[in-house]
Amino acid sequence: DRDEVLGVVDVLLENVFAHTPEGTAVSIELTVGREFATLVVDDAGQGFTADEVKRGSPGPASRGTGLGLSIVQRAAQRSGGAMYLSKSRLGGARVEVCFGAASMT
Repeated sequence: DRDEVLGVVDVLLENVFAHTPEGTAVSIELTVGREFATLVVDDAGQGFTADEVKRGSPGPASRGTGLGLSIVQRAAQRSGGAMYLSKSRLGGARVEVCFGAASMT
């Protein structure tokens, strides 16, 4: 629902602010299609390790509780979508959240 999507945006932005130095570049992009919507948050911070990308979540060495991206992933899955981690075009972390048709109503 709308509140859950807004919660995902909040979590992703909080992660950028918590895990990158002040003034780090960030890009937010939303693409809406007929059957899906994709939210992409890129930053120019330190990014994810290869293991974190492979697992789809940050490891125990990361700061924080690690719940944020788990919440994002569950929200995406409930809508019929998924979450992907990769290297950002800005050089840091990229979180891509695909929301399925369930979230488009």
